[in-house]
Amino acid sequence: MELQNERKVYQSNELMEAHVGNNPFPLFTQWFDAFRALQTDDATAMTLATAGQKGPSARIVLLKNYSTEGFEFFTQYTSIKGQDIDKDPRVSLLFFWRELERQVSIQGTAVRLTDQENDEYFYTRPIESQAGAMASHQSHPVASREALLDSYTTLLEGCIERGRGIRPASWGGYRIVPTAFEFWQGRPGRLHDRLYYTLSEDNTWSFIRLAP
Repeated sequence: MELQNERKVYQSNELMEAHVGNNPFPLFTQWFDAFRALQTDDATAMTLATAGQKGPSARIVLLKNYSTEGFEFFTQYTSIKGQDIDKDPRVSLLFFWRELERQVSIQGTAVRLTDQENDEYFYTRPIESQAGAMASHQSHPVASREALLDSYTTLLEGCIERGRGIRPASWGGYRIVPTAFEFWQGRPGRLHDRLYYTLSEDNTWSFIRLAP
């Protein structure tokens, strides 16, 4: 398939040093809020990249909270991504906001949330999602879809009777503690704006402009 002529002209915004500060979090919030205001689907979707045993691995996960401490998502600790993080907690996140012609990539270290933090989020989920977490041993083989659905149905009935599920010990969250941000703004002629933030040893942020 020839795709040489598939291209887009980026021209909706610009990213200038005079309009940002030395801390990347306010700029991230500004961009994130602008994208959410568009009311598009999956505004919290982000790509999580890990270093797997057979090479890099990436998948979409959902951002559930963020602050200056880091970016949080939830999964099964025994999943492929969880196993990757156990072996190498250095990860990368990527937010792609096509409608605004923007990307934000974040490098950082993944740390597990506490049992209390995991419980607090787990029991806010719909009861069907709680039962799904109980039924699914994420990334592991299943005998059949029917077997998975049978297990889910039985567990869901129990959850409904109790009024809630039971959080599996293997289910929980990670906080990605960032060490670098790159903000990318598409520009005409492929002269894209790229500002790269890094965290120094004294815990202060600074940025430089990168060539496109």
